[in-house]
Amino acid sequence: MGEIVCQTEAFESAPWTGILEAVFQKHHDGLQGHGERNKRDGPAIALIRSQRFKKVLLVDNAAPHRAKATTDKLAQLGYVHMLHPPYSPDISPCDYHHFLNLRDFLVGRDTRTQAVLDNHIVQLTNTMPKQFWKDGIRKLAERWQQVIDLNGIHIPQHR
Repeated sequence: MGEIVCQTEAFESAPWTGILEAVFQKHHDGLQGHGERNKRDGPAIALIRSQRFKKVLLVDNAAPHRAKATTDKLAQLGYVHMLHPPYSPDISPCDYHHFLNLRDFLVGRDTRTQAVLDNHIVQLTNTMPKQFWKDGIRKLAERWQQVIDLNGIHIPQHR
């Protein structure tokens, strides 16, 4: 199966850093007068701004993804590893956006062999409009805010 890569130009109108910057800035602005917390959030906003327009990779925390050889190679290729809390499918675009659509797409289709399944996945990936992928990333900030608002309680599955 071919490698599926989200190209940077697909997200030009709303880079992930802009979304994260807005979330942190909203949080920061709501805490005016809480000096210690503002000092802590200020560097986060600066870090996000410094990463703008770099290639970002969001992966789960599986051991192969965290291996030094993997992270070194990704850094060499210019990727920034976006941290993801363990056991957090509520805030993974793959889980709350992409896999739901893949599941729906595969209903009633033959998936008995890996080759046929791979073909279906490539077909779905190639037929989804750019907006679909943009929407999945844009929802990330909303999902993070929901987790914060719910004090870490599981977000019910919905679209």
